[in-house]
Amino acid sequence: MQNHSQRLDLEEALSRLIAKIKSITKTEIIGLAECGGRILSEDIRAPISLPPFRSSAMDGYSIKREAYLKNPQQEFEVIGSSYAGKPFSGSMGVDQCVRIFTGAVLPDDADMVMLQERAEILPESRVKFSENFENEDHIREVGNDIEKGTYVAKSKQKLTPYLLASLASLGLTQVPVFERPVVSIFSTGDELKDPEDDKSGLRLGEIYDANRPALQALFRDLPIDLIDLGILPDDKEEIRSSMLKAAQKSDLLVTSGGVSVGEADHMVDIISEMGKLDFWRLNLKPGKPLAFGSINNTPIIGLPGNPVSTIVTALLLLRPVLTHLCGSVPSPPIRLKASLDGELSHQIGRAEYMRAHFTLKNKEIWVSSNQDQSSNRLSSFLDSNCLIEIPKGEGNVSAGSTVDIIPLNFI
Repeated sequence: MQNHSQRLDLEEALSRLIAKIKSITKTEIIGLAECGGRILSEDIRAPISLPPFRSSAMDGYSIKREAYLKNPQQEFEVIGSSYAGKPFSGSMGVDQCVRIFTGAVLPDDADMVMLQERAEILPESRVKFSENFENEDHIREVGNDIEKGTYVAKSKQKLTPYLLASLASLGLTQVPVFERPVVSIFSTGDELKDPEDDKSGLRLGEIYDANRPALQALFRDLPIDLIDLGILPDDKEEIRSSMLKAAQKSDLLVTSGGVSVGEADHMVDIISEMGKLDFWRLNLKPGKPLAFGSINNTPIIGLPGNPVSTIVTALLLLRPVLTHLCGSVPSPPIRLKASLDGELSHQIGRAEYMRAHFTLKNKEIWVSSNQDQSSNRLSSFLDSNCLIEIPKGEGNVSAGSTVDIIPLNFI
């Protein structure tokens, strides 16, 4: 086996992963209703302007500005109405106006809308207006929202509900997107049991596998086809055979467990023997034993087996990698400054991400982490809503210190 004992910092490991794992290039065109969360494969320009006609921004009366400014006390004859979807079709004289409603087409002769609350209704379909400011016209010009031909979306952009709404408003029904990459996952370990296949209960020494359900839940919002390959025993030949088959039908293979240094940890050896091992360990806590390599040009990421380590490395490394694989550009996690409630013990040498809980007190963010940070304690996430980030060069952190936190909902 090659020597890959060097520990990589999180940023360097992520940079290597992004550089070596190719984004999906296959594309397809799908209906607007089906493309939520997908990644655009082409830039999109507006085929029409929004609004496509001059319209009123308020309920009121459309008039000629010049006539009103010459004589603000003038009475106007109301000669019709313009509703949204039902425009007024006639023409206006200088002493005439049209009742108009928000979003309705503005008559060609009008260049000002007087608010209805400033209108005094007079007999015989006449109206006069109280004071109005000269620069208030309450008109939405053609293209006030989006001008025809301008870019409304760029390639590699995620199709959010807000972007979908804009595309729908432009009359677009078919959207070019990248195909969903295939990501296969499996767990390894003789001690693991699938709760879905549990008929006899746990035997002594067995535990239920939480890693695959966690990964599936964490990445449900990403446009990937996630294939669950189940649990593999600590058998080198069976793992080898399963990985070869999975590599043939996957764009990325993700495993959990078997990447440490125990006698039953075969993953690093198998990747080295069957393909290429790029790196093995991270300068990270939790999550030191993480392997990356490839078999038959299919990239493989071997996550650690302890569930907390699996989740933390999945959030900080695997999620941005999957975002890149889908054809998009990953963004760094949002970090907030918080005051530490209590003190933390930290040994210099590895960056650490501690499960914690932050709250807002007197408009300031405070964070506390008084729990056991052991990587097997999955329950430590139950009361946590963030990770406290402690750089590798920092030692113990005293109470009241300012620390960086990463809210879990923002990753």
